[in-house]
Amino acid sequence: MSSATLNTFFIIGAVGALALALHLYLLSEPPSAQFAHVEIAGETFRLEIAATREKRFRGLSGRESLPVNAGMLFVYPQPQALNFCMRQCLIDIDLLYLDPDGAIVSMAEMKRDLVGELPKTYSSTAPAMYALELRAGTIQRLNLKQGMSVLLRNVPPPHTAEYD
Repeated sequence: MSSATLNTFFIIGAVGALALALHLYLLSEPPSAQFAHVEIAGETFRLEIAATREKRFRGLSGRESLPVNAGMLFVYPQPQALNFCMRQCLIDIDLLYLDPDGAIVSMAEMKRDLVGELPKTYSSTAPAMYALELRAGTIQRLNLKQGMSVLLRNVPPPHTAEYD
């Protein structure tokens, strides 16, 4: 084999390795992520904070798994009607909408969209300031109901959240 052929194979391998590393990085938890701790039905959850338009738009898209008692906390600057969808989500997700005091105003068991299917929208039934995306099955496992309270800790003040 000539040195030119070996160089070509080396370059192709290096580019492939870089592409794989970039793909794995984009699917992983961002290294600069901030976290909040919330208590739901006596269990503590560690949730990645999404308080910017970009983080809220991306959400848990592309994640291949979600550990038990992990997820994402979406923070909005004021209570409002919220609508979520499963844009590029690879896993099913449970969704809780909370009012400013942390009371559950509505919830949904969101399912991945099937290929070729129009995205389904999951809307809050009342104004919400927070949304929590949790591992699928959490609503049933903890027997969550509308009106139950979620204790929010280490959450950025809503006035620091970006407007959409």
